[in-house]
Amino acid sequence: MRRPEVFLLLMLVLLSGTACVSRFSTNQVGPADSKDFVADYYKAMAFYENQDYVNALSAFKALAIQGDDLAQLYVGNMYERGEGVAQDDVEAMRWYRMAAEQGYVDAQLNMAEMYSNGMGTPTDYVQAYAWWTLAADQGDDSAVNSRALIVSRMTADQVLAAEQFVQVWRHKK
Repeated sequence: MRRPEVFLLLMLVLLSGTACVSRFSTNQVGPADSKDFVADYYKAMAFYENQDYVNALSAFKALAIQGDDLAQLYVGNMYERGEGVAQDDVEAMRWYRMAAEQGYVDAQLNMAEMYSNGMGTPTDYVQAYAWWTLAADQGDDSAVNSRALIVSRMTADQVLAAEQFVQVWRHKK
């Protein structure tokens, strides 16, 4: 849903060799040889940019399985759009959740949107509100605005349930 921002961020990282090595060498779950990890990202992005979505998906999945949140977001995006795979909102949500639970803002926003619109899951304003709150905690203004809009569709008990979910999540981190 927010691909342009993610793409620009990744391109900035990839174009800056120092930043690129820094991002991947400090990745908590990255492989032992971060140079291979960076090379794999370059390969995945090259496939994606050339619209070779089948190979891009395969390359991003390999990185995502290692726990990389940005790759998880890309895999989710590709499932949501049907790029290199049959469109599947349930599968998109599964990959978004992996990244969102690591605190990746764009994945949290995508989770909120999918819950709000019933994409890949029944509509759930409590979950939408909660994920927008977690993204807002990280300074995302669009999350603040979206959360304010969804409140009008919620009961007081639903807002309370969402706030409780957020409190539990914050304590996990």
